[in-house]
Amino acid sequence: SPVAIYNVTPVISISGVKNIYVSPSQVISYMEPGSKIRYTATVLAGKKIKNGMANFNIYATDSNGGISQYHNFSLPTEK
Repeated sequence: SPVAIYNVTPVISISGVKNIYVSPSQVISYMEPGSKIRYTATVLAGKKIKNGMANFNIYATDSNGGISQYHNFSLPTEK
């Protein structure tokens, strides 16, 4: 049967370009079985950003080492 999870942390990794910054993750202390996460992060590009594609990989981890499904998307960058 489903159980509650604790200390869920959203993880956002970026590849493909440098000079992109993401706000720090906030830990969600407790989630009921079947709950969903809606999470907002601030993404900023530095002055040295180059033209290309930023590839985002988003998932969540919990205190037991569990990992959620990965979600991937790409966004174009330009100077």
